[in-house]
Formats: sequence, C-alpha cells, structure tokens
Amino acid sequence: MSGNDPPSRGAVSKLEALKAELEAFKTAILYDEQGQIPGYPPRRYDEAGRQLPYTPEELLLRDEIFRRTMAVIDANDQDPPGSDEEFMRGIDSRRPEGMKLFEGYY
Repeated sequence: MSGNDPPSRGAVSKLEALKAELEAFKTAILYDEQGQIPGYPPRRYDEAGRQLPYTPEELLLRDEIFRRTMAVIDANDQDPPGSDEEFMRGIDSRRPEGMKLFEGYY
C-alpha cells in the first residue's frame, strides 16, 4: 500500500468509531451531589484575537469545576486492587538501580 492509496474500509470504520467515541466523551455530562457539573466557560479574546487573562471569578469557577470533575472521576475508579503498585513496579523494573521513580510507594 503506497501513501496515495485510499484507506481500507476497516481502517475507515475504526477511525469513525474513534471519532464518535471522542465526540461522546467531549459531550459527556457529569453529575455530583451538587447536580450537573458545568463545562468551562468559553475564553475571552480582545479585538486583535489574543486571549484575555482570566478574571479572579473565572479562576475560582474553573477551579471548582476541575475539583468537582476530579472527585467524580476518582469516585468511579474501576482499577482492580494492587494495579497501581503493579504499574509502578513495572516501570521501576526497567530502570537502573538508584534511578527508580516509585521506590517506596509500593
């Protein structure tokens, strides 16, 4: 297959499936005990098209949205027990002595 050949039907259908999954993720609505978690408000721009700095109120809102979102994600942790330690050991097993990243955490 050369660079000018069209992609196969299987590759196209996989790409379309990935695009649909990404779109569903981008539009996912999260809820917590306070109700629906809002999305981030759109950025503001000046007349030259440059992004304006966040106001203190916008920073507080973005922080609240972030914290609420992370709490929901953390509460839905579906990893089996011990998987974090196994992950850290696997990385450290390939690193030389004295250069371990996670030593002491597992």
